[in-house]
Amino acid sequence: ELVQEKVQDLALVKQRLRELKQNGSIMQEYHNAFDFWVAGFSPSGIPSIIMDGAIPRINQSLKEYCEKLIPGRFVMLSPGRTLSDGRTSDEIAMLVLDENGAEIPFQFCSGGEKKRIRLATRFSLLESAGCPIYLGLFNEVTHELDHSGKQSTVSEIMRLFGHGSALVTSNDDSVKDLFSNV
Repeated sequence: ELVQEKVQDLALVKQRLRELKQNGSIMQEYHNAFDFWVAGFSPSGIPSIIMDGAIPRINQSLKEYCEKLIPGRFVMLSPGRTLSDGRTSDEIAMLVLDENGAEIPFQFCSGGEKKRIRLATRFSLLESAGCPIYLGLFNEVTHELDHSGKQSTVSEIMRLFGHGSALVTSNDDSVKDLFSNV
């Protein structure tokens, strides 16, 4: 009878072991699916794929705005970079280059250059959004710019918002002469 009891216990243990192995397989499938989604939404997954497709279009638009707003300077967005510890940064870097392609630290640009770099970047991001923008709001958008910088900025605002409206505030009376509809 004791032997019979131990045989039944052994059968129950074997059954439970089969169930645990089956559950382990199911858990492994869940784990694999979880890893798939973690990898997909990590910085090197779907966001990277999107940025790899968007950055070249944004840079092309940025190049065109730089040619109009910042003669002699070129701004380029660069997706993540490899850090010293081997990890990849998911931050987008903004590189300012001179006409020879040499990098210029942003902090060394003049106030007017910084303003035009920011405007070129904003205009290219707006344009790259791919949908019409019907209203632009600009506060002191021409502050720190020389006359030619003001002219080119106003020209780009009018071109970008030609199908809509742009509201520009400025303490500089000469700016209103640059707009056709004040």
